[in-house]
Order: sequence, then C-alpha cells, then structure tokens
Amino acid sequence: MSDIIQITEDVTNVTVTETVTIVQVASDGPQGPIGPTGPSGGVTGATGATGMTGAGNTGATGSTGATGSTGLTGLTGSTGATGNTGSIGATGATGASGNTGMTGSTGMTGATGAGVAGNTGMTGATGQTGSAGSAGAAGNTGATGSTGATGAGSTGLTGMTGATGQTGAAGSAGANGATGATGATGATGNTGATGAAGSFAGVKALAANYVRTVTSGTAATTGITATVNTTYYTPILIPVTQSADRISIRASATFSGSAVVRLGLYNHDATTGKPSTVFLDAGTVAPAASQANYEITISQSLTAGIYWLAFNMSTAATVSSFTNISTAATTTTFLNYYSGFNPATTVPTIGFTESVTVTSGYATAGTLTAITNAPVVGLRMV
Repeated sequence: MSDIIQITEDVTNVTVTETVTIVQVASDGPQGPIGPTGPSGGVTGATGATGMTGAGNTGATGSTGATGSTGLTGLTGSTGATGNTGSIGATGATGASGNTGMTGSTGMTGATGAGVAGNTGMTGATGQTGSAGSAGAAGNTGATGSTGATGAGSTGLTGMTGATGQTGAAGSAGANGATGATGATGATGNTGATGAAGSFAGVKALAANYVRTVTSGTAATTGITATVNTTYYTPILIPVTQSADRISIRASATFSGSAVVRLGLYNHDATTGKPSTVFLDAGTVAPAASQANYEITISQSLTAGIYWLAFNMSTAATVSSFTNISTAATTTTFLNYYSGFNPATTVPTIGFTESVTVTSGYATAGTLTAITNAPVVGLRMV
C-alpha cells in the first residue's frame, strides 16, 4: 500500500497542510504513469521606468549635515497573476502481489501535491517602478570643523644666510629722548690701606741705651707705690724706625716683698690723644729686691711714631714701690696736659691710668683717668 498526502488547492496560492517527503512504494505491479506537467504561470510584468533624479545643488563640504527627510516611496507594481496548478495524474491500478520491486525514483518536488509536483510557473513580470519621490529639502550646512592639531614635523634646516644688502642711507637724527632716571648710588668702596707712618726729625737712640718718657731730671729715689690691678700708661716718642730688645722697670729703695708686674706697649689714637689697642704684650717680671732692675727680652721693631708704655701689677709686694716719673722730679714729657694755664703753679698730666685685671694678658684700653705720677718703663734700643 501507499500513504496518500492530501493537498488542498486555492485559486491563487497552494496551501500545504503537511509537508512530507512523498515516497511511493510499489505493492503489486508497475507504477502508474506520471501525469502531465501543468502549464507555466502568468507572464512576468514589465519593469517600471526609473524615476527622475531630484534636483538640487551640492552643499559645501564640512561637517555632515542633518539627514534630509526621506522621499516618498514609489508605488509598488501590481503582482502578476499566478499560473494554474497542473492536474494530478491518475493513480495507477494496484498490481498483483509479488516480489518487492526496487524502490522507484523520487518524484520531482512541485508545488506540494500528492503526485509529483508540477514545475514552478515562470515568475511573473516585475511591475513598473513607481515614479521617484520628490527630493528632500537640502540639509543645513554643518558647522566648520575645528582646526586639526599642528603636525609634529621637525623644524627644517636653517637656510644659508643671504648676502648682506647694501647699507641704506643714514636716516635723519631722531629727537633726543627724555633723560633717564638717575641710577642708584653704588656701594661705598673698601677703605684703602693706611699709609706708613712718616719719620720725625730726631736723633736715633744709641744702641744698648734705654729710652723712656722724657723728663728734665732724675726720678725720685723714694718712688711711687703702685696700685694693684691698675694699668699705668706713659707716652714715648720714637723719632725714627728702630728696634728694641729689652723692656724693663726698677724697684725703688723702699721696695720689699715680692710682686708680679706685666709690661707692654700700646698704640696711640691720634683722634683722642690717648692709648688705644695693644701693640706688644711682653709678659711679666717678678720684682723681689729693692734698687734692682727687672726686664724682659723682646725683639720688636717700632716705626717712627708715638706709643704708650704700659705697667700693671697683678700681685702686690709688701711695699710696692717703683722708680717713678712725677711732677716732683720736674717732669717735662713731650706733651703735658694742663687743666688751667699757669705752668709755674699748675700740675701737669703726664699720662693715664685704668683699673683693670690683666692676669691673662693686656686688652684694648677702656675708661682712662689722667695722672701726675707713674712708674718708669724703659726700652733698650738696638
């Protein structure tokens, strides 16, 4: 037996209720003849004419403008008529039972049917293309795009220098500009070095002789009782540059006990007329007997000028008496200070004194007081 698949027929289209592969199985006798192929479908419709291109000037290049509105779609051509479906061939008579025959070849698939489907009808002609819709309005010109970044190209080599052009004629002199503001005053320059002291007219001291503050006679043998921790300054004039090898003092006839005395020289302050800074700190001597000299070996060159001999007793003796310079010895220093002018009766100033402890060495002179009596200090010249 064979399974029969039913196909309904529509006037325009073929509707398939169930799609299967149609296989006819021979049961008895040969297969019946295939029915004739149905006629082709309707004639294909003619192609519609192409619509006219819409007019309009091309917009300037720039950013893409907004998309214009879409034109109207042309009318769709009418669909060609569907060809008639071919008739189904008659079913062959059932043959007598016998050996199972070979499987018949599969019939050609046509529009779905119980028998072999008829050939597909030719495609109907394409309907005419509807007229082109009117061109959409031109879009607004887009805004100008931003300037692109400068390229990273390297700077080209510098071209050769062109020949120097001829010098143009000199222009007329311009008007004088306004005078500029006065510049700031420059910093004050360093003070120049002090010039060397000049020589004084005088006699050079004889070698191995002592010089001291000038007097008109000998010193009193009774001497002066020195005050402990007090520096006595007396002036001395060196007429020409010369060197000294000793600085000394002398204990008077009344001296007793043991003392410690520091000796030295100070520079002269020409502005104040007084001793100022230390020129030489010679060290100390230790007087221990009366009417004896006590001296320190030195090696000191002195340029011509004024100096101040210095005496300071840091340890007092039982009787601290030293040979002195005083008005009682008719002192006449190279410079006398008078508080009132009457040389016959007024006591002159012969130096200065200062209360100061100098156990560790002399220092710059401080507050000074005028004096009329002081120990003698001498320098031995070479």
